[in-house]
Amino acid sequence: MTIQTMISTKAANNFGALIEFALKGGATIIERYSRPAAVIAGYDEWQRLKKAEIRELNRRSREMDEGNYVTGEEVDGVLGA
Repeated sequence: MTIQTMISTKAANNFGALIEFALKGGATIIERYSRPAAVIAGYDEWQRLKKAEIRELNRRSREMDEGNYVTGEEVDGVLGA
């Protein structure tokens, strides 16, 4: 995936081109006040990311159900807090 960065005013003036770029597999990070504020990516890419997020949440949930986790008290004990 090709990623580009653009300030918000330029992005607003070139919105159609950003959509075309996203449809071709690219993504654009939109900066506002010199900080990343948003990303324009294609819908298929967004769906892929959402599915990966759901898979990860399900994996973590299974681990918790199996008792595969560390409590805050155990961490404090190891750190001597």
